[in-house]
Amino acid sequence: MRIKNKSMERLRGMEGLRMRSLYDALSIKYNINWTGRDYKMNNWDAQTEINKAISISNNMLYNICYGVIVSMDFSPSLGFIHTGKYLSFVYDIADLYKEKISVPLAFEVVRQFGEINKSCEKELRKRCREKVVETKMMKQIPKDLKFLFFIAGT
Repeated sequence: MRIKNKSMERLRGMEGLRMRSLYDALSIKYNINWTGRDYKMNNWDAQTEINKAISISNNMLYNICYGVIVSMDFSPSLGFIHTGKYLSFVYDIADLYKEKISVPLAFEVVRQFGEINKSCEKELRKRCREKVVETKMMKQIPKDLKFLFFIAGT
């Protein structure tokens, strides 16, 4: 996909549409009621079980991406799609892996457990770690960063 002639607003819209389509498809596949992504930082209990699971699994990706980003001397706040936050770049890079790792696992675990409790959280974190190893994500992130900055420089 060529992105040179697309505005940031259009890229953000494309990313939002991509993620909404993913959530919709997984809700059908796992037969989970999906009413939209709704993260309530100050009211954890007010969220749906699937939103809690997505937050937990995404948080794991954010931490991994953060570690790789700072180890390569990039700034975690240097966002392209996400902006204005300390972790904007972390969110941008994590978005590359959510579709294959964190989001499907969240739906899978909620389907199995039904509710987010300590054992469900533990299982979700375990499966995320296994998937990160299986997909070689930590080796892929530096390659993707180099590729992204090569494209940005051309």
